Amino acid sequence: MGQTGIAASAGIAGGISKAGAKGVKGSAVPVPNPVTANNGLVYKSNPKHTLGGDGNRRNAGIEPKDSLKLFENSIPSSKNYGNKEVRFAKDEKGNVHRFEGTNGEYHWNGSSGDIKNQLTSKQVPSDIQKKLGVRLK
Repeated sequence: MGQTGIAASAGIAGGISKAGAKGVKGSAVPVPNPVTANNGLVYKSNPKHTLGGDGNRRNAGIEPKDSLKLFENSIPSSKNYGNKEVRFAKDEKGNVHRFEGTNGEYHWNGSSGDIKNQLTSKQVPSDIQKKLGVRLK
């Protein structure tokens, strides 16, 4: 078995599935288990960003149901965030969504369209805003 086959087998055995699954039936969390997205990166929802989810807080943004699709179309940030990797995507309404990765796994963690905790221009590098075709306040 080649390296790719070994890695793929290890990922599946390790609980990482391929993207495209609709999540766990009955779960309010959009992507409750780690999946390898179409961009080759691992994505898993953080229940903190789901109403009623473990650790959900009043000031935590609410993850959209199509977060995996947004993540698959995200672009890496031009800014260095230390030990975190950050990516951004734009939805069909023009809202910018932020994804944060640590230890090789990403989760959604904010949107310019969120009512409670809106991303601002200071949180999205200007060159990223330009690439996405938006201008935040």
